[in-house]
Amino acid sequence: MSEVLELFTFTQLIGIVASCFVIAAYCVKSDVKTKRITMGGSLLFAVHFAMMGAFTAMGVTIVNVLRVWLSIRYHGVVWLCGVFIAIYLLIGIITFQETIDVLPIL
Repeated sequence: MSEVLELFTFTQLIGIVASCFVIAAYCVKSDVKTKRITMGGSLLFAVHFAMMGAFTAMGVTIVNVLRVWLSIRYHGVVWLCGVFIAIYLLIGIITFQETIDVLPIL
């Protein structure tokens, strides 16, 4: 039982650190630095979701990291929005197991 509790605590700690990254990102004035810090937080959230077994949320979060990275490189490319909507829906269809799996997609 203590191993399960330790894993749960470690998993939640990763989620808390990820939240701190995202909050800290909005204290930075540079748009690019904000996006980079947000990417780091999102990567930690992906690990957090994987450890929780929330694979839909993990997949959507990994795609979010890619989306933010591309927004730094290709600012203002409108058609990428449609591509990412399609990717999010595809991840949802592939990983769907329960009704709650719809929430990360929305």
